[in-house]
Amino acid sequence: LDRYGLEAYPYWDPEKESFREWHERVCWPADWKSPELRKYYLAALENLDDNVGRLLNTLSETGIRDRTLVIFTSDNGGTHNTGSRNAPLSGHKYLLREGGIRVPFVISWPSQLGCGQVNHGVISAMDILPTCMAAARGSLPDSVFTDGLNLLPYLKGEGVIPDRTLFWWRGAEWAVLEKNWKLHVVNRPQNLHGKREPPPTGTYLFNLSEDISEEHNLADQFPEKVTEFFKKYQEWREHIGQGENVQDILP
Repeated sequence: LDRYGLEAYPYWDPEKESFREWHERVCWPADWKSPELRKYYLAALENLDDNVGRLLNTLSETGIRDRTLVIFTSDNGGTHNTGSRNAPLSGHKYLLREGGIRVPFVISWPSQLGCGQVNHGVISAMDILPTCMAAARGSLPDSVFTDGLNLLPYLKGEGVIPDRTLFWWRGAEWAVLEKNWKLHVVNRPQNLHGKREPPPTGTYLFNLSEDISEEHNLADQFPEKVTEFFKKYQEWREHIGQGENVQDILP
């Protein structure tokens, strides 16, 4: 904070206000493009970077770095109220646009994996569990079902990550991703604390290989693709035991 000339954010005092009041006052900025807010984000990012370095150094100093699997990733894209920037991706945390769901994923295991490699296959956070279980030479019990993949063979160059269809659902919206095509359906208006307008209700189809910023809706041009993905989404909902939902419609 000193390096960026910033004051520490005030802690919540339950004797003075409710958590909701504190959170709205401190964490919902009126201007999400504020240079001051951006400085707080960069200070937090630098703090994170420093401490990841401390962790890796400690692993090296204790002699276990080469046999330790380290994964760095995020549960969502940058949120609009912290000063993050997701460009050229559109959207942010709380939304199923690429800015909300496409995140960094770095994996390191010096004794097993080569360094400096970039893999362009599509992976998911669901892959972490089976990958770590395989690294530990364990296996999932039959009672545990996962859609995740063990990534280790692909990271060692034994074939390529297979194409697959991925799904997201968060009530007001859902999405399907397959290869370069993505269907994003928004079923009802969303109020994200009154900041940064989310996409309006509608059916959106994007070709991410040509439009990573999701600016050109191709739903009207490729209705058969929309129908195909909608059917796959319904089958996925049934497969995971959710069945049909009031939001499972194409506006």
